[in-house]
Amino acid sequence: MEEAEQLFLSDPEWLKQCNLEYLDSANPTVGTCRKPLSALNFYKASVWDSTLTQSILDRLPAQVSGIPDKGEATTGQALYTSLGFCLMYEIGCDSLAALGLTEAEQLTAANFAILLNADFTTVTDKFDGLGAINANPAEVTNFVAHMKMIPLQAFKVSTLCVCLFVCLFVCCLFVCLFVC
Repeated sequence: MEEAEQLFLSDPEWLKQCNLEYLDSANPTVGTCRKPLSALNFYKASVWDSTLTQSILDRLPAQVSGIPDKGEATTGQALYTSLGFCLMYEIGCDSLAALGLTEAEQLTAANFAILLNADFTTVTDKFDGLGAINANPAEVTNFVAHMKMIPLQAFKVSTLCVCLFVCLFVCCLFVCLFVC
């Protein structure tokens, strides 16, 4: 994958086709190429915190402390999924009322979701492709697979997976056109 990506990045035409980022407001005509969307970005995160990612994964299936056990509906993943859009976009904020939680329990659930979201953001902000390939790709894959099951996180990795597929398809097409 890394070699295929490098075919594009090292091509002189890349500079004419990349997604430019304009950092100098005094000179808005000069930009630099952004790192392309690629699955390699999470395998080559600039920082990978195994302890934090494992902590996130451990909290997802567990019952949330301070919330009465109502089965699967009160696991970390279920509460985060229910509250995620409410906390980020103020959509679906009545989901906890259906569980019959007290105000204090709803506040506990909201705090849990806020902290879990902050931890996800800490990890995903480093999905920048600037590091070396992770020494434990299975750990990265497992984390990303769990992200795909959570609507508020899925878009961060699904977009990259689609872009990887397109990148590999275009690369194969490019090779076929010039080799054949």
